[in-house]
Amino acid sequence: MTTYPLGGDDESATHTPQDDAGEPMGEAPRAPLDNEVGCILGRKGTGKTTLARYLIAHRCKRVMVLDTLGTDYGGGVVVSTPTALREYLNRVQDFEDFCVIARPQTDGMAPAFFDCAREIGQRRRAPIWVFVDEVDRYC
Repeated sequence: MTTYPLGGDDESATHTPQDDAGEPMGEAPRAPLDNEVGCILGRKGTGKTTLARYLIAHRCKRVMVLDTLGTDYGGGVVVSTPTALREYLNRVQDFEDFCVIARPQTDGMAPAFFDCAREIGQRRRAPIWVFVDEVDRYC
């Protein structure tokens, strides 16, 4: 079992994924399996977003992020409308490496984001990592 220990309230802390022995993970995580869903769970201030940023920057190749608060993620192409999201994904869906960050400015962005993630996942060209920060707003 792989664990991702989360720290305390220190926003500047770096949380490096560790294996069961407490050693930093040296290999990229395996590709997601069909229909596989993973979660990063924890209380406020425990490093969930920090861990997601680490995985996106160092471990994941094809990435979609729903940046609910609009300030938590960088390092990718930022889109703010469903049309821009679809246009970008249509251009890069076959690329080996991409990161799109959707920052909702309308109520239509979240449904479009989930539709796009589902559509890309169904094409099964390559695994895609989907990160949704503040997921409780959509459940």
